[in-house]
Amino acid sequence: MLGVLAQPAFAQSVPTGEPGVHRLSDAERERILNAGTEESVDAAQARALGGGGGQIHGEVSAMIGSDGARGVAATALVPLGQNGFAVLNVENSRYGRIRHR
Repeated sequence: MLGVLAQPAFAQSVPTGEPGVHRLSDAERERILNAGTEESVDAAQARALGGGGGQIHGEVSAMIGSDGARGVAATALVPLGQNGFAVLNVENSRYGRIRHR
């Protein structure tokens, strides 16, 4: 038997002020704009896409199901030159026999 302990929940007070608005100071805005060079943006994009360091990144998956269903798939992100990349995908699936009633 599973027992559940219930505890009361109370609303929290919200700090006063202008709700949902945060403004950057002039110094913060200038720092962000000056740091956004094309090279730093390209490097950040490469890191976010998994292509940083010039290495190939990817994943492989497999599935097995009932009535002979099976499949394999692979994806690879390949860096090309300084700023480019290619994404390659392959997949092969068989879904077993079809049942007739």
